Amino acid sequence: MTRRDSHARSAEPGTVQRVLGGVDVSQRLGERRGGQAGGNRSRHEAGAQKVPQIAEQAVGQAPGLLESLHVLRSHGASLSAARRDTRKPLLRGAKRRRPLVLPDGTAGPRHHCLVRPRGLKKRRAAAADGWPADPRCPAVPMSCRSEEEIHVSTGPGQEGLPAPHVLVVLGATGDLARRKLFPALFRLWLLDLLPEKFHLVCSARAAPENRDVFLTMVHSAVEVYRGAIDEAGWRRFAERISFVPTSDDDGADLESAISDATKELGGDVHCVYYLAIPPSATESVVRMLGKFDITDSAKIVLEKPFGTDLESARRLNATLREFFDEERIYRIDHFLGKEAVQNILALRFANGLFQPVWNQQHICYVQIDVPEEIDIQGRADFMESTGTFRDMISTHLFQLLGFVALAPPSRLDAWSLRHEMVKIFRALRPPDPKRVVFGQYEGYREEAGVDESSGVETFVAMEVYVDDWCWIGVPFYLRTGKALAAARRTITIGFREPPLKVFPGDVDDTCNELVLELTDDPKIFADVRAKVPGPTFELGRGRMRLALLEAFPEAEPLEAYERLLLDVMRGDPTLFISTEQVELLWQLFDPLLDEPPPLQHYPRGSWGPREALQLPGERGWRLPDS
Repeated sequence: MTRRDSHARSAEPGTVQRVLGGVDVSQRLGERRGGQAGGNRSRHEAGAQKVPQIAEQAVGQAPGLLESLHVLRSHGASLSAARRDTRKPLLRGAKRRRPLVLPDGTAGPRHHCLVRPRGLKKRRAAAADGWPADPRCPAVPMSCRSEEEIHVSTGPGQEGLPAPHVLVVLGATGDLARRKLFPALFRLWLLDLLPEKFHLVCSARAAPENRDVFLTMVHSAVEVYRGAIDEAGWRRFAERISFVPTSDDDGADLESAISDATKELGGDVHCVYYLAIPPSATESVVRMLGKFDITDSAKIVLEKPFGTDLESARRLNATLREFFDEERIYRIDHFLGKEAVQNILALRFANGLFQPVWNQQHICYVQIDVPEEIDIQGRADFMESTGTFRDMISTHLFQLLGFVALAPPSRLDAWSLRHEMVKIFRALRPPDPKRVVFGQYEGYREEAGVDESSGVETFVAMEVYVDDWCWIGVPFYLRTGKALAAARRTITIGFREPPLKVFPGDVDDTCNELVLELTDDPKIFADVRAKVPGPTFELGRGRMRLALLEAFPEAEPLEAYERLLLDVMRGDPTLFISTEQVELLWQLFDPLLDEPPPLQHYPRGSWGPREALQLPGERGWRLPDS
């Protein structure tokens, strides 16, 4: 009898089929490789009669186990023990197997544990179906999770309105709040993406004369950075805004205002603290918030930089963990909120075209280029205390590197994505100071508020390597700086040349490049060689192009802060930076910052110091529209 014939036969009454979701176990127990039957069949059938009794007894002892037993069918759980020895039960002892976690999240009886599939092929098949490949992971496959658990772990793009929220903005009169936060919140309100029960409590040291003055400031900021305002929508939005002055030493008025707003909204209200404050004030403000009663369930959002070195980062993290669990800490990097950056993941993992060649066998270099045309624009205090490396390289550019280099996650949720990012950051080779260029634009020391002998870098270019099996030997070139020739945000992937050139009169030696433009109007294009139409086999360079806004004209894209604020209120940390990532990067950077390379000066409007232009070798940096 073949295995297919066996499954085709109907099950007889009294078998374990009614327990195991339609699986005819009595027939499967009587089979052996090659369709063996015969002398041992009666013994197997006798053993099968015991299985339903054992299973039903286990179900009676552990409510919810019945649902878990259905996993046996889809994951091919081993019944070999019952086949070999009918005296051995279906469920094995806890001493040799991890205790079962039931679908409702509770622990099952320690003496009832599912048998993990054995054999490499079975484990791979089970992992593809949701069973954890790592034996250290909880043994609950996705098919055994509740709908609520699956919804929570779906990662970016969760649907539905957030729960009622009180959003507390500290530093509400500052530049970040005016340029980014208030315009983003107002647009989310107009798009009906904020809950109806929503209150915005604003606070700052520099207090306006009264609430009306503050609302006028917010209105002006939204108008400047968002454009014409829907006045009817503004009036409804403004009704939900209050302002409370505060200081590091006395937060009683702020706590009272938050408590009043929470009671006014009623029901189950969530609270978010957004720290739009200078980095030097972060620890003291966190300690002040830690004294509030509502902090026990609140979330906190922090802006970069997350420390200035490993020691300060660990001190800040320790302060945060005194009052907030890790899952309630949201370290924001607005680059990760950009549609174009998230599209890196879609490009790689939603298409069979790119991922097979996304490795050192086919890619010869990666350039991550984020030059800025503007200078410091009066932000001397921030630049002098931070510098471009801490402001841009240790945050934005290395997060982009992580998105380009990470291995395919098992699913798109916070834990899986962060796990793969951490693996990349652990594999980073310590940078060679000889392959790092620090620059400062001419005239920086004459800026208001800048030390006349300042050694702060306004430009950084560097060569980085990821020493893992996928990327070994592939250089990643990173560049950013102020007062450069043009502003752009571009990732360029260079592909290796064919091993044999068979066409006469090749165009040039420039390799194929895939270019991702990370602007608000994101574009992806690939430079390729193609035959020029005509009577001869002449090659030319062509371009394949995808403009996302043109491809999806009905879509309603969100600006980076809009997306990230919405994710915080939804409780989705997928696009935020974890504690482990922060500390790993500072471990890598500290030696370089302790002994930085010599400062090179460059003229305004150039592409940086000459040494940086030579960093990628003869190919150079890819220039706009080149």
